Amino acid sequence: MNYRLKKSVTTILSLLIMTILLPTNASASKVEDSSMKVMYSEKQVTDMDKLYDMAKNGITDVKSSNEKGIIKNARTGESIYVDSISTTQLLEVKQSKNLTSKIYSKTVFLILIQ
Repeated sequence: MNYRLKKSVTTILSLLIMTILLPTNASASKVEDSSMKVMYSEKQVTDMDKLYDMAKNGITDVKSSNEKGIIKNARTGESIYVDSISTTQLLEVKQSKNLTSKIYSKTVFLILIQ
């Protein structure tokens, strides 16, 4: 595999992982935080080595299937095959009278298949 393709793949994978790691907030309705009671809270694991080990060993709070994919260089037509592994952490559960809010952090690793 040539240097330019490796650099392109590394850049694409890095951007993909950063996009996945950006915090998102999905909510059906806005509820005042003061009416929400924290039922569960856990510190987020941020050590990439530990996160990789968790993903590799299937340690996750939300089960999901690991995907395989192909990254193709449009200019050269060269393809690289990748596997993905992931781990999801439940960070916080808040509850009000009729609403439960859960905050997760999902980390996905793409592994080049040689």
